[in-house]
Amino acid sequence: MVSYINEREHSELLSYILGMSLWVHSAETSNSLVEFVVNLASVNGGCVAQCLDMLVRNFLPPSCGLPAFVDFFSRRAVAKGMSKETLMQKKVDHMNRKESVLDCVHSALQRISDFVPITSMHLHRIVLQRMPHRIIDKEWNALYMENMLRLEQAAKSEFLKSQMLLAVVDRLIEIDVEIRWEDIVKEDDCNKVFVLDMEFDEALDDNEACVGPGSEAQHAAGISQHSAGGSLTLCAVADKMDVLMDMTLQHLQRCAEAGRIEQVFNILMTSFQSTILDTYKSKFTQFLIFYMCSQSPLTLSEKFTSLLCEILTSSQRAPNTRMSAAAYLASFLARARYVPLCIVSSCLRRMVEWCISYTPRQAEKVSLTVDTGVHGVLYSACQAIMYVLCFKMRALLDDSVERATLCKLPLNDLLRHSLNPLKLCLPSVVEEFLKQATAAGLVDRSLSTEVNKNISALVSNSFGGINRLDMFFPFDPYLLRRSDRFIRPSFLFWSMVQSLDDDVSDSDFEGNRAKTETHSSPDISQKPQQSLDSDSMEDDDSVIEDDEDLDEFEISMNRMSLTPRDYSPVLRKAPVVPLPLPAKLTPEVLQQYSDVFL
Repeated sequence: MVSYINEREHSELLSYILGMSLWVHSAETSNSLVEFVVNLASVNGGCVAQCLDMLVRNFLPPSCGLPAFVDFFSRRAVAKGMSKETLMQKKVDHMNRKESVLDCVHSALQRISDFVPITSMHLHRIVLQRMPHRIIDKEWNALYMENMLRLEQAAKSEFLKSQMLLAVVDRLIEIDVEIRWEDIVKEDDCNKVFVLDMEFDEALDDNEACVGPGSEAQHAAGISQHSAGGSLTLCAVADKMDVLMDMTLQHLQRCAEAGRIEQVFNILMTSFQSTILDTYKSKFTQFLIFYMCSQSPLTLSEKFTSLLCEILTSSQRAPNTRMSAAAYLASFLARARYVPLCIVSSCLRRMVEWCISYTPRQAEKVSLTVDTGVHGVLYSACQAIMYVLCFKMRALLDDSVERATLCKLPLNDLLRHSLNPLKLCLPSVVEEFLKQATAAGLVDRSLSTEVNKNISALVSNSFGGINRLDMFFPFDPYLLRRSDRFIRPSFLFWSMVQSLDDDVSDSDFEGNRAKTETHSSPDISQKPQQSLDSDSMEDDDSVIEDDEDLDEFEISMNRMSLTPRDYSPVLRKAPVVPLPLPAKLTPEVLQQYSDVFL
């Protein structure tokens, strides 16, 4: 019978039938409807797109309230006076049928793709067109993404697989960039979705955080679901991000178990180069790659770091892209516990050699001054080298083979470069690196002494000034509570790093190590552990339930992190005495007023 249906002559009939929803009818009616859709698509090429669109619209139930997913009969009921709230109250009934409906939908999609070779081309376009907006509730975003991942897993078309995964990453990035650290506020009465890493300074008030090397002094606390203006606040956006990241990481885990590591990794690398790499300060999405590399440390880590090294050293790439590659390379080598030392050593050697041989282009030779706008790639590479060694110097020195390689690196020549990299890099990174490198005998003690004399200048921003390198580390501690269970077992926290400082006593080190092992097991051979206090998280809200959990989560955070260190809380320790306003602002007066200005 379906062979007699013409999409033009019977358009009204098709709009009625294909406008039905599998979520609201009986199982018998739904099965008959699916059989009709599959048969129609199989025998009538002109109706393929309509049939696929009908099935994709059933990714979400009508009770989601989104116009694109409300079926024909529900729209007619609303037009006759039924309130939208009444429709949305049917959510419980609809969701009770979730598994049976989605099984039916994906079975139909699979059957159509078996009969119609061009299905993947149509389906890819329709899925992207029907994707709900990122600002809708996390439940509907998650359900639609669940269908996309299910489609990716079951599809026989490699094109459809790759396009679904790329679309998932794009959606994560869209939500990721909405979470801005400067918007984070502290409300004591609110559940906390995640916590920015910090350590509290004894001299500061409880409400002020003095962060460690390379991080911003902010306390990430969740706030209410909606602000006064009705827009989504940080708490809701971060919670949505957590749910979607957890779902995607679970999917990647299944892909690894199915032996699809290489295939999925290549797709993620495509997304990384086209989207993630140049997204300014992406906070969470890049951890998909971090997790995938942990599934095959030697092979995938080498591929990822080699790509980053090539981008960093390529003069054909844009400077901002090269600087971003330096940040990713530094953060990945420093934080990934599973990266073999031979890869760490090889990347360090490659970066050092490139920095030593750095020759400005003809257009840049006119400005051989200290300027990140002109020589930013060099300064980013130098900072990357120091940052990696802050975390991995002890491990490299403990390995007899890598120790010899490390000792041969011309670090003194690098740090005494004519473009003065120490003046532009983050003071906290420089200070920590020199402390460890001097203790290990890798750099001249005179160099460390020279820099230490300028620490006060580094703090007051007069050393490097406005040219200070603005660089972040994309694999800083993962701050989302639920999905953290996939990242934590493979992540190197700053508290795990053994300091090479000669002033640190053995007893202090043993105490720090004991504290570290209490919160983060160094045995990376163990299976991914569950998130903190996972037994108490019976619902889907990614929150820290009480102060005890919050303290435990905060202790596990690190001291080197996301953005340049904010020294202003430290400078405000001493009471500020008002000074009389001078008649002229001379250099001496500016120095006198520096604490006030900061």
